[in-house]
Amino acid sequence: MAEILKVNQLHKYFDEQHVVRGISFSLNKGEIGCLLGPSGCGKTTLLRCIAGLELLSSGSISINGLEVNRHSYVAPEKRRIGMVFQDNALFPHLTVEGNIKFGLEHQSYENKKNIVKNLLKTVGLTENAGKYPHELSGGQQQRVALARALAPEPRLLLLDEPFSNLDVDLRESLSTEVRSILKRFSITALMVTHNQIEAFAMADQVGIISNGQMEQWDSSYEVYHRPATAAVAKFVGEGVLIQGKASSNGSIDCALGSLKPSTEVPPDSYQNILVRPEDIAIEESGPLKAMVAERHFRGANILYTLSLDSGEKILALAESHKAHTLGERIAFRLVMNHVVLFPMSNDV
Repeated sequence: MAEILKVNQLHKYFDEQHVVRGISFSLNKGEIGCLLGPSGCGKTTLLRCIAGLELLSSGSISINGLEVNRHSYVAPEKRRIGMVFQDNALFPHLTVEGNIKFGLEHQSYENKKNIVKNLLKTVGLTENAGKYPHELSGGQQQRVALARALAPEPRLLLLDEPFSNLDVDLRESLSTEVRSILKRFSITALMVTHNQIEAFAMADQVGIISNGQMEQWDSSYEVYHRPATAAVAKFVGEGVLIQGKASSNGSIDCALGSLKPSTEVPPDSYQNILVRPEDIAIEESGPLKAMVAERHFRGANILYTLSLDSGEKILALAESHKAHTLGERIAFRLVMNHVVLFPMSNDV
């Protein structure tokens, strides 16, 4: 497949502050990527560098095979990039149709008319063509922003926290809807978010950014089930790290018993073991026991914090109609499909 975006060893400094540290990744045509990380980790700066709104300190960016930063700077408007912002940035004095038409000044009248008509249909706003932004809901405004960004047929679409101003239900439904539109037209896109649900709903490839570095660039499944670093394990999903020691037979001995990792580890080495709530099944006949230290009601489920005899704590998710009380000692068993380890010396 054709490579649309390639970022190679990108560094960005603001004075003495090293904001982006040697990040590399790529996207092929039609792929959707997501930069996921906490506020201040450098993901938006990286996106702005790709858009041409920030100059690189070093490294290179190529869009559709053309290097746009290192040897000959290409201005943002020449990069054939579409952008959708957090606040959608619609022109308040223009109608929905006028906003979508805004970037089509070099098109003929007939072409503009057809493009706008097709995009209005694509984003489900045909009946709202004559309305102004203030007459639309937040979700409708973001659909207009998406249509306006797609109108000039960009090579690459960049989305900066596009759903963060929407309520939770609308955020989830719109992210799924936007993914469907992008996939339908094989549009290559890169989104920035701090919301894991959005990232997993939207992206083919997820990049976890921590302190300006790319910790892992992989599929959502791999990032969740096989995190490359302890930083990824702690940030993605819910889970805790407990301590274990490798034995001579290749297993890991810990407070949960003897576990068999999928990769070899040096004998007698100390390891951190990732334990997620779904790895723990609360059952009356379970061979292991722990005390309920905390409980958080979530409607259909309750998230329990269980205190092991070692003093370490793990999380468990159970149906809420099977409620357990604080201080109760309960039985459970392990249903761990992936034994993910991190050498303790590399823990963060």
